[in-house]
Amino acid sequence: MTVAHDRMSTFRGMLAPLNVAACLTWLVLAAGALHEWLAASRAFDRQTALGIAGSLGVLVLLLLRAPLIGRRPQPIERQRPFVVAQLPCALLACWGLPGGLQPILLVIVAAQLAIVYPPRVAVRWLLVANAVLAALFVARYGAVGDVWISLLSIAGFQAFAALSAGYAKAAERARDAALQAQAELRAAQALLDEGTRSDERLRLSRELHDIVGHKLTALKLQLALVERRQPQDDTLRLCRQLADEVLAEIRGVVAMLRRHEGVELQQAIAALAMPFAATGPRIDLDLDPQLRVADIARAQALLRCAQESLTNALRHSGARHVCIVLAGGEDGAVLTVDDDGRGLRGAAPGLGLTGMRERLAAVGGHLDIVDAAAGGVRVRATVPA
Repeated sequence: MTVAHDRMSTFRGMLAPLNVAACLTWLVLAAGALHEWLAASRAFDRQTALGIAGSLGVLVLLLLRAPLIGRRPQPIERQRPFVVAQLPCALLACWGLPGGLQPILLVIVAAQLAIVYPPRVAVRWLLVANAVLAALFVARYGAVGDVWISLLSIAGFQAFAALSAGYAKAAERARDAALQAQAELRAAQALLDEGTRSDERLRLSRELHDIVGHKLTALKLQLALVERRQPQDDTLRLCRQLADEVLAEIRGVVAMLRRHEGVELQQAIAALAMPFAATGPRIDLDLDPQLRVADIARAQALLRCAQESLTNALRHSGARHVCIVLAGGEDGAVLTVDDDGRGLRGAAPGLGLTGMRERLAAVGGHLDIVDAAAGGVRVRATVPA
C-alpha cells in the first residue's frame, strides 16, 4: 500500500511557486539591464563585468539553496549561507549594471531571508544591505531627494516581500501542525475503536464459553441420563443430537473469536500515515493483515513509535520515501520504519527517541535505531507476543 501526495510545498524545491517567481523576476531584471546597456552604448568595462557577475551570483546561489524538485531538500541551517551570500552579489549588481531596476534583487533576497531566519535576524541583514545600497546611490547620484524616495520605495518592497514570505511560512507550519494533530487524532480513534472491538470479542467469547457452553453441557448430561432410562425414545435421542450440534457450533464460534483476539494496528497506522503524505514524501505500508497485538498498551507503544519515526523522517531527515512494515517475528510483533533521509550522522538521541524506548520498555519491548545500508535511518520496535 502506498500513501502519497503530489502537492508541492511553497518553498521546497526549485519548482515551488516562490522560487519560480524569484527566477522569473531575475530574468526580467537581466533583460532590463541588457536593454539599458545596449541603449546607452556603454562599453563592456570592469564595472559592467562585476555587475553581471553579481547578478549571476544571485541566480546561482538561489539555485543552490533550492535544488530542483526530486532532490532531497536542505535543512534551513544549510540554506542560510546561500541566502546571505546573495546580499553582496545583489549589491554588486546594483553598482555595476545600468538602470534602476537592479535593487529589486534585494527584494528577492528579502523574501528568502524571511524564510530561513527569524524576523529580527532578517531585519538586521536587510538594514545592513540597505545601508550599503544607500551609500552606493549617494555616491552615484548625490544626496538628492529622489535618491531617498527610491531607497524608501525599495525598502517598502523588501518589507512587503519579507512579510508575505514570513506569513506564508507560518501558514505552512500551522498547516503541518494541523495535519500532524489530525493524524494523531485519527490514529488514536482507530486504535480506541479497535481496542473496544477487541474487548467486546473477548467478553463475548467468554460469555459463550462460560455460560452458554456450560448450560448446553449440563443439558446434554441430563438428556443422556433420561435417554438411559428410556432408550427407545427417539425424541430424546434427537434432542441430545441437536444439543451436541449446538455445542459444537458454539465452540466453533468461540474458537473463531479467540483467533481474532488482540488489537489490530493496521487501520491506526494507515490513518496515521495518510495526513503525513500531504507534505510530499511517498509512504509505503506493508502491514500484515493477520497480525494482532496482545493488548492496547503494546499496540499504543508501537503506534507511538510509528508516529515519532514518521515525524523524524519528514521534519529532520528530509526523506522522500518512507517504508513502514508491521509483521510478526520470533520475539513478537515487529514494527520497522525505513527512510532515505540523511541518517543519524552521530546525532545524540532526543526526547522523542528516549520516549519511544521508555514506552517499549514499559511493555517488555525494545527499540533498535541504526543507519540503513542504503542511507537514512532504520527504526525497529518489537513488543512481545
